[in-house]
Amino acid sequence: MDDTQQIKTFPIWSALALLYPISAMIWAWIGTGSSYFAWNYGMANLGYLLFAAGVYPGTFKALGMPNRLNVFILAIIVWVSSVVFLAL
Repeated sequence: MDDTQQIKTFPIWSALALLYPISAMIWAWIGTGSSYFAWNYGMANLGYLLFAAGVYPGTFKALGMPNRLNVFILAIIVWVSSVVFLAL
């Protein structure tokens, strides 16, 4: 098999890691009853997760991020936008 025919597998570890921000959203929604707060709290946690994924593996394939720079850029965008919207 040559380089152009690589087998793509399902990114199970990235998909399982997404349970962290999803559970944070659920926890915040149950605790406050505010879907606006829960959404932004979950997005902030997704930003933390993406930053951590950028540091260690350098990819987050569940969201189609194949390299470190893309992961860091998305982490910054998600985290900053969630903090800005929480402040409104």
